[in-house]
Amino acid sequence: FMNAGFLEGDGGYVGSRLLAALSYIRPELGRPCDMAVHRAKQALRGWKRLAPGFSRLPLPWEVVAGIAMLMLSEGLWVEAMGVLISVIFYLRPGELVRLQVRSLVPPLLLAGAGHRHWTLIMHEQEHEGSKASKTGVLDESLILDLDKYQFLAPALAKLVANRPSSAPLIDLPSGRLAHVLASIGSRLGMKPSPLLYQLHHSGPSIDFADQSHDLMAIKRRGRWRSDSSLRRYEKGAQITKQL
Repeated sequence: FMNAGFLEGDGGYVGSRLLAALSYIRPELGRPCDMAVHRAKQALRGWKRLAPGFSRLPLPWEVVAGIAMLMLSEGLWVEAMGVLISVIFYLRPGELVRLQVRSLVPPLLLAGAGHRHWTLIMHEQEHEGSKASKTGVLDESLILDLDKYQFLAPALAKLVANRPSSAPLIDLPSGRLAHVLASIGSRLGMKPSPLLYQLHHSGPSIDFADQSHDLMAIKRRGRWRSDSSLRRYEKGAQITKQL
């Protein structure tokens, strides 16, 4: 299977998924003495070395806006908000799903300049069942402080208005946003169709390309610990290339 997958031009992730599925169904296959699995792992290492994987390129802001506008034109308001929030706040797909209405804190204009923007609080420690971030951090605050994104403020107010604090911020059935995003992308002629994780890639690249944030600010906002992780996601030059 590993040899055939490599010769067919598939990515190494196909073999990784196969081994993960086998290990889940038959845990005993993961024992070091199992020669068949050992040989499969050796083949997979060679597959990945000869055909290294690649990440999807970030989407330019013009494309993100076009996707959101097409969603809005078809009455898919919540889906459009999911796309915009993911890009602007550099959210991973799992983080978007776990957000609740109380995660979005409105500005307090009378409290001074430091409180005049919408804030998204990630992984709140005070709420039972809160899950730490990918880097093991709780209570992360992301501020909607760039002028270019202030158009979103009225929509955020609408999104949380008269809703229970524990309700999902983006209240959609499982898999709905990914399906709609892929469908809209196909209709726009995007090949391959966009994925939710591309939204996480896109925000840092957009902000770096137009110099809205420097690399250190992007690293803090993206909540990356290492510079190597940041370099993997920061692809501002690809934005210009695609346009």
